[in-house]
Amino acid sequence: MDKKMKRDYAATKEGREYLRLLTDNAKEENKIYSPMFSDMVDAYRAMFIYGLTKGKRLKSEKGFIGIGQFTMLMGVYDFSSLLESFGKSNDLEDIGGSINEYTNWAIEDVRKKFPDGKITVKKLRKLFE
Repeated sequence: MDKKMKRDYAATKEGREYLRLLTDNAKEENKIYSPMFSDMVDAYRAMFIYGLTKGKRLKSEKGFIGIGQFTMLMGVYDFSSLLESFGKSNDLEDIGGSINEYTNWAIEDVRKKFPDGKITVKKLRKLFE
């Protein structure tokens, strides 16, 4: 793994709870009937791609809380290639930080639009337009 990615993939505390809301990992009282994603890794990937395609990053004022190792997130995906192709040139200086900040922006944007977590594929697709 690239030395620029030696950190956890992370979100704010609120962002992590929202990712859980979008998955089967939500707390029982917050669980929605049919979550959009099967796990937080899939939700995180989708939020990263949304933030990256919109070209918007958001640093956290309160800091990020680790969710898991980047190796869990990566699978067959090459996030550095995505950043190189669709991001800004300075995104590659801190790949992990860039991924977290693009994802943070996306989580906050989606959370404002769908605070209850009830988002469908059709609604998510419209966000990319």
